Amino acid sequence: MIKVVIVLNILILSVIIYLIRRRRTRGVTTTPVDTEEVLPSVTENAQSIDTVPPDPEDDKGTCELTSNWAMTDQCNADGTAIFTRTYKESKPGACPSYEKADIRPCCYQKGDWKDISACDEGGRKTQKQTTVNCSSDLKTRRLDCKYVGPWRKTGLCNEIGKQLYTRIVVNGNEPMSKYENCCYKGSWKDKECHLGDRKLQFREHINCPGVDEETRWVENGCKYVSTCSSTRNKCGEVNPPVTCDARTGCLPYEG
Repeated sequence: MIKVVIVLNILILSVIIYLIRRRRTRGVTTTPVDTEEVLPSVTENAQSIDTVPPDPEDDKGTCELTSNWAMTDQCNADGTAIFTRTYKESKPGACPSYEKADIRPCCYQKGDWKDISACDEGGRKTQKQTTVNCSSDLKTRRLDCKYVGPWRKTGLCNEIGKQLYTRIVVNGNEPMSKYENCCYKGSWKDKECHLGDRKLQFREHINCPGVDEETRWVENGCKYVSTCSSTRNKCGEVNPPVTCDARTGCLPYEG
């Protein structure tokens, strides 16, 4: 019974307090709050974006490449070389090392030129050198050279026993012609007609070893006519009279 009385008293007290608070709220005039005094200006503590310094650890700087790759030394025998290029960087290390220098392929020419063809009649020859990573036009080259051709007979042995030889010479001062002795055999010439219509002929030899003249008989090569008489024979002899024989047509007269 005592507990019920206590609970009721608590409820009544709560209602009284609620009513008092509600009355006070109705009698108070609210005053508008000046937001400019309560809230600070949004831009009061703001900083410009451009003036915010970046974090030094995140700022890697800027890199500007200002030229193409250029070989700094001779090309190595393996066909590679060190290439570099110019650059601008806002701070050291802004440009990566591989953008500054690099090992790149190059054309290696050894220069050990060797002939791979003989000098032709036009005075030109082909040479080849050892190369790596080079175009085909750098592997071989054509050069002028001295060509001296072989001697060749030109024409026939002439009437004075000389043979003309000529040759081709390009890019040189060697003689291009010469004469050498040769065996010249002249044309056959009639010498005399003998009995039996046999004609004796001869021809000269010039620069022919051991022979100065050559003769031959031509059968039925002429018409023999006897001119022998008591006063003049075929040989033109006069006094004493001669008779004719089968070989020369002239013999002393045996009368």
